[in-house]
Amino acid sequence: SFQLQLPHEWDPNVAKVNIGITAGIESDKCSSEWIHAANKMSAIVVPSQHAANAFLNNEVALLVPIHVIPESYTDIHVKNIELSQVTTRFNFLCVSQITHPDPAIDRKWVYNMIGTFLKTFADNEDVGLILKVNMGRFTPIDKRIVMNSLSEVVTKFRQQYSNNKSKIYFLFGKMSDEEMYGLYTNERVHCLLAPTRGEGFGLPILEAAVSDLPIITTGWSAHTEFLI
Repeated sequence: SFQLQLPHEWDPNVAKVNIGITAGIESDKCSSEWIHAANKMSAIVVPSQHAANAFLNNEVALLVPIHVIPESYTDIHVKNIELSQVTTRFNFLCVSQITHPDPAIDRKWVYNMIGTFLKTFADNEDVGLILKVNMGRFTPIDKRIVMNSLSEVVTKFRQQYSNNKSKIYFLFGKMSDEEMYGLYTNERVHCLLAPTRGEGFGLPILEAAVSDLPIITTGWSAHTEFLI
């Protein structure tokens, strides 16, 4: 069996040989519970050495083989994306998942990136931020939660930085690979912002790099393995 799940969800009794596949954890060490779960499998597969190290650098020894198989990207077939509502001359793009409503806990650091953006470009009406974010689902409920959460954060920061002229745009919904590449290569998109505090791999960062889109991101975790 090949089980693409979190380690504590793996079932070692499904078949004679059971391979656990996971992005692992985005920090430098995973819990002992995950190590014990991994040791019941035949082997585990992770997408980066960063993720592998989280299993290897632990008080509990990993007793099964661990293999690094990086993510990949498909051949680029760009589908034109209409961004007519984006009126600013220079625009940053953030493709991410909000992992917690509390900005201090959110692993992807989206809320604080919004605050930094509004502070940095408070007086520049020619700069925009396009947010392609979700909270793990693409449902109407998820959209409402994300929009309400973002609205609160943006309002708070705009009050701190009065007379704010920069603009923020919100994209929501599942997009095909062709549509995503169309977004990365759109003439209104000029740079990817990835403020993440940790990645198991960082697929949007890879996709942006393949699309020749300049990237600003943090200098730690899995994406440093393929970014120069």
